[in-house]
Amino acid sequence: MVAQASSGTLLSEPLVSRKTSSKAMGEKLSTKGQSEGPKLGFIVGEATLETVTPIPLMSSMI
Repeated sequence: MVAQASSGTLLSEPLVSRKTSSKAMGEKLSTKGQSEGPKLGFIVGEATLETVTPIPLMSSMI
């Protein structure tokens, strides 16, 4: 798989070659790893709500 960078260079080239060619063109090349970003959300379907009531605290249990 060969991806293309925003500067138009191929990502299969060695990093040193990409750095020197982008520097010659006057562009800035970022060599840091990029995070994936947040995951996509989803909608829960057919869910029923359940109400839970707490058990009252009894003074004899303390």
